[in-house]
Amino acid sequence: MLEEHAGVHPMYNRAVLEQLGRVNPGPPPARAARELQRISDTLQNSIVSGRFGPWGLDEVASTMDHDYLTDWGAFVRAIISMIEAGHDEASISEKLNGHMVEWSGVIVGIKLNEEFAPGVAVSMAPGIFPISSGKLLRADYLFLNINPSDSLGWKNCNIGDSIKFRAKISKASRPFPEIQLSEADDDLEIILMIGLYECQIMSAD
Repeated sequence: MLEEHAGVHPMYNRAVLEQLGRVNPGPPPARAARELQRISDTLQNSIVSGRFGPWGLDEVASTMDHDYLTDWGAFVRAIISMIEAGHDEASISEKLNGHMVEWSGVIVGIKLNEEFAPGVAVSMAPGIFPISSGKLLRADYLFLNINPSDSLGWKNCNIGDSIKFRAKISKASRPFPEIQLSEADDDLEIILMIGLYECQIMSAD
C-alpha cells in the first residue's frame, strides 16, 4: 500500500510510518481504524495545501527548567491542566515543541531495522489519568524515533528492559502536531500521542 503512494511526496512513507508508530497497537479495531483514517486525512490535506515539506528538524531552543520534563506523571498532569483550560493540540504543541525530556519506561517493542521509521516502543506508567470532563486520558505508550546514527546505544536493549531515556518533543516538521489527543464523542478515553525524536538511552536494567 505504501508503495502506491511513494510518488506523491518524497517523505510520504516515512511520515506515515512514524505516525503509525505513535499509535498503540493494542486498542480495539474500531479505534485503530479511526486513527488510520485521521492519519490519512491529515496527510492528504497537508499535501494539497502545500504544507507538507520536505523539511528538516525544528530548530527550537531546549530547556529542562520544568519538573514535568523529567517526571512523566507531572508531564501528563500538565497536559490535563491545559486540556481543562481549553487548549487544543496546536496550542499545547506550541508550548512544548523543542523541549528535551528525560523519562523512564519499559521497552515493549524494538524496530531498529525499519527503513522509514526505526525506533523503540515504550510502556509508560502511570498510564491512565482522570479528566474533569469525566473522560480518561490514556498515556501508557510512547514510540521513540531513533536515527540510525544514534542506534548503537540501543543495540543491547531487549523487550522488557526498564530504561531511562532522553528525547526531544518535536513533529520533525511533519504535518502532525507534536502533541496529539485522539478522541471520539462516544469514547470515554482520550489517547495521548507525542512526537519524540533525537532519542538517546541513558540507562537500562
